[in-house]
Amino acid sequence: MNSSTTDQQTQAILNGFYKSVAEKNPETVASFFSDKIDGYLPKSNILPWTGKLVSKSDIVKALTLLFDAHVDGGDQLEVGHLFIDGNEAAAFGKFQDWLKKQVKNFQPHFASGLPSLMVK
Repeated sequence: MNSSTTDQQTQAILNGFYKSVAEKNPETVASFFSDKIDGYLPKSNILPWTGKLVSKSDIVKALTLLFDAHVDGGDQLEVGHLFIDGNEAAAFGKFQDWLKKQVKNFQPHFASGLPSLMVK
């Protein structure tokens, strides 16, 4: 398989991943991850979706809690830069969200090496 074809396949995976996130579909988002993962969202006692993630079911649980804690329609996800090299990619961007409890707007930036968790 040539590099261009691999780049296109990686792009298609990323498009599906971000579409699933935008649709707030935890099961579909989890389908992009390996069966066994080694993930960690920095632990917070007030954010129940944080902590160690080792399986697809952990992803579904965390995302369900995360999506349920935010105001519907108050979120935006913007991928500012996406770098693809074969089956590896790095995404840089920002997102905006509103938590229901605090009615507070968050606008953090993110950087992700996505396929490292998504390799099946």
